Amino acid sequence: MSSLWILIPAGILVAAAFTLGPLVNSWWYARYPPQLNAYELSWLRRFVLFIPSPEPNALQQFSNQLALELREKEFISMSEKDIPEEIKMMALAPAVRLKLVYTDKAAEHYRRIVFYHHAFATPEQDYFHLSETQHEDGVIILASDALEAAYLKPDNYFNTALYEWCTVFVLLRNIAELIQPDYKQAWEIINKIISTDTESLLKYLRQPNADTCALLCYCYVMYPEKIKTALPELYNQLKKMIE
Repeated sequence: MSSLWILIPAGILVAAAFTLGPLVNSWWYARYPPQLNAYELSWLRRFVLFIPSPEPNALQQFSNQLALELREKEFISMSEKDIPEEIKMMALAPAVRLKLVYTDKAAEHYRRIVFYHHAFATPEQDYFHLSETQHEDGVIILASDALEAAYLKPDNYFNTALYEWCTVFVLLRNIAELIQPDYKQAWEIINKIISTDTESLLKYLRQPNADTCALLCYCYVMYPEKIKTALPELYNQLKKMIE
């Protein structure tokens, strides 16, 4: 019986931690918002080209939210190498751009980012590929070498992190039902905007297919003026949802 007097309060404390933890975090972050350091801010200005506005306030808001995401997400390395902070920022900057962030309850499910240093295979996709999102478990998996290339040479390499977060965006915002794109027309526009062809893009990703709606969202983030010209109605819809 005496052990119950220990177990019951302990159970109450555990339950309270799970229930009140997010509220405590929100209170703490409101009073003491995390900040990127000077080097991280410099890196952000140099390599993240899809910050929505060059205005200093926009950069500050973006960097503050990114700093928060860096503290809230769990990063897992599938090798003995540590994960550089730059790679973490590369993985999470697209989520901030799409507003799939800490304060978005629907997106809170996507908390774990797994890194391989190279192409990888998983039980769900048992062939080598560069990125994957396991929506049921809220896990995004990325090959860090391909991810790094996309930020160092954005005109030459496809940004796999942005694409995977776009698949999350499409799912959570019901984009497929909203826009219902014509498959053939959508691919023609995507290929023209990204300057590729369907076969080459799928070969690069090492995937048998890709999410057309996610690719259209990708084009909106990376090439807003081009998607505005090609699909003005879609541009306006996404602008209302993201900006």
